[in-house]
Amino acid sequence: MRFTAQELYVMAVAAGKQRMYGVPNGFEWVPEEEYQAVRQQVVDTLLDDDVLTMDFDGKLSLSSAYEELVNALCECGKCLTVNRQRADGSYEDLIFLQYGDLLLRAEVTETDYLFRETSNLEAEADLQQETWSAASGKGSQTVIPQLALTKAKRRLKENGEEEALRLLRQNGADDRIAAVLLDGLEEKAQYLRLLLMDMSSGTCSKTERAWLNSRGILLALSSAVVSFRTCTVFAEVDAADVAGELQELTGAFFKRQ
Repeated sequence: MRFTAQELYVMAVAAGKQRMYGVPNGFEWVPEEEYQAVRQQVVDTLLDDDVLTMDFDGKLSLSSAYEELVNALCECGKCLTVNRQRADGSYEDLIFLQYGDLLLRAEVTETDYLFRETSNLEAEADLQQETWSAASGKGSQTVIPQLALTKAKRRLKENGEEEALRLLRQNGADDRIAAVLLDGLEEKAQYLRLLLMDMSSGTCSKTERAWLNSRGILLALSSAVVSFRTCTVFAEVDAADVAGELQELTGAFFKRQ
């Protein structure tokens, strides 16, 4: 099954759902004056494809064939999103949803979410495929304001690498770390981010982990507020540390002890 974020949002609303996990509101960036027209186009497409039905009063309903998909998106016990960037420039975005005995995998493209049923074994293979090319050892932390990273990305596009490197150094990165961060901004570094949302206790608890790997340096990423500014903390870690954290996070998703 393949749908856009806008289609999934309309399907969830038609099914009377209040929230959806792993998929953003596809209409969030649609201008207010265009919202009704864009939404109607989506509704018309779903009606043509028999995903939605409409009664004589104009009320929309979700066809029964898609109820399990929408239930998994909106009432799942756990949701795990995976964002993976490889050093060769390729990338992969995945979503895993636990809904009762059903485990769904969604592969995210530029426009669509492609859903299929998967198994724990296959899902674990998706999650445990990283090989980190990093030297063993731990170093100090580097804390950089998020705004400075955004500016460095912009300067990279407008003025080239030297301007971006200069800004990173001005905000606390030494030459080693600045070079790794530049690789990350250029999407030439290995990057992995996992976000686990656990709703099994009735409330949504979130656990997030992210790593950046380039030039033999492996960095763990986290967020902090320093002097009232939102910052990203880059901490040099061992590959063994990352393997342990990955095992712990995937274990929490699959309920292993």
